Order: sequence, then structure tokens, then C-alpha cells
Amino acid sequence: MYDDVNPKAPASEEPLLDEKQQKTNFCPKDGGLWDIPEFMRHVPLCRRSISNLRKRGLPTIVLGRRVFFHPASIEAWLMRKQRGSE
Repeated sequence: MYDDVNPKAPASEEPLLDEKQQKTNFCPKDGGLWDIPEFMRHVPLCRRSISNLRKRGLPTIVLGRRVFFHPASIEAWLMRKQRGSE
């Protein structure tokens, strides 16, 4: 009656993600999204600086309490902020 993965959910319910979506991995190695620690590995800033940049428009994706960054969006945003480009 209950699924082995989630004992509280009845097995007859449809999964939230289809098979293709379950295989999609938002791992930075695969060109997906970065979380804050991954962002910090690529852009040498502390958490407080990242928070301040988010307040100034740094593009983020927020899912619940988790914050993610799309590398291409971050690169484009940083290029727009480059001195002399405005």
C-alpha cells in the first residue's frame, strides 16, 4: 500500500516527477544550477557579500529556503556590472 521510498505516501499516487525529470540533475558539473557553496567556489565572495549582491539584483532562483544561481545568468549580470560597460 505504501511506497518504499516514502512510507507515508500511498504507492498508488502518481509520482511528482516523471522519469525524465527524475534523471535531470541540477548539479553544477552537468551545467545546472549552483547552490551558495558552489557559487562561493566559483566567485570568491563570503555569504554576506552574496546576500548583499542579491539585494542589489543578483539573479537567483529560490525554492523554499534554498537559493540557487544559474551560472549563465550570473555571468551576464556580472558583465553588465563591469566598470565602463554602463
